[in-house]
Amino acid sequence: MDVGAYIWPAYTGADRRIKPNDAVGKSVGLVYNIKNQRERVEHMPRLPDEKDMLEFVRTTLCETRLHEPPDANRFFFRDRFYHTLRVVGWVKRLCQHEQCDERLTTIAAIFHDAGYDQRYRDEHPQMGERICRTYMYQHGFPPEDVAAVCELVRRHSFKKRPAEGLSPELRVLMDADLLDELGVTIVIWDSMDEGAHITGGYYSVLERVRRAYDKLSRLLPTLKTETGHAEYERGLKVLSDAIARLEYELHTGLVRVVFSSGEGEEWARRL
Repeated sequence: MDVGAYIWPAYTGADRRIKPNDAVGKSVGLVYNIKNQRERVEHMPRLPDEKDMLEFVRTTLCETRLHEPPDANRFFFRDRFYHTLRVVGWVKRLCQHEQCDERLTTIAAIFHDAGYDQRYRDEHPQMGERICRTYMYQHGFPPEDVAAVCELVRRHSFKKRPAEGLSPELRVLMDADLLDELGVTIVIWDSMDEGAHITGGYYSVLERVRRAYDKLSRLLPTLKTETGHAEYERGLKVLSDAIARLEYELHTGLVRVVFSSGEGEEWARRL
């Protein structure tokens, strides 16, 4: 019996000297293969995380704003990047209840308005898609991820399309976009903008909030997910309650009587 083979079966030797046979060569090769694969993985470029992508979009939007005319967006307090942050937040909130790919939907939310330019607002989905595609390819995202995310960015503005035939990810993204600036946010928005005008006041804010409620309530049927629909209804309820409370606190009934004749008649009809 070969003692070496008995003690260490991977070694044999007709000359009774212990030396590696084919089994050892395969084992060593396997170890080296594992090591090489680990080294390749360690040296692979890291895919950008959400913070990296958000910083890129923030910089892109800032550069775009430099080329817009000064009066392009009169709502000076509305920042497109902060809108993006809120849409990302809504995506994450909706994904807790809706079955969809949260990772891809979140990336799409980050880039959905990356191409926003006040000069070419209607074209921003296509412009955003180009920006998104270039960024993802340059940073090594898998082609299938690039295709899926870019489709979401390109189609996110078509809110009036029926939910049938849309992917779960697109439904969530569309709803998240609609859920921003609803409820209390609208009251703040209208108050800030009216306050920037000399003629602005409580009653002009009330009038604007009413118009906003009428407009936003017509969008309720366009919500695509059960969770999004429920959240939108809650936002409308907050807005409706705010209008009722404003009317109560501003004594609109009394004011309407006071200004019901003469020069104030037309103004009183708005109350």
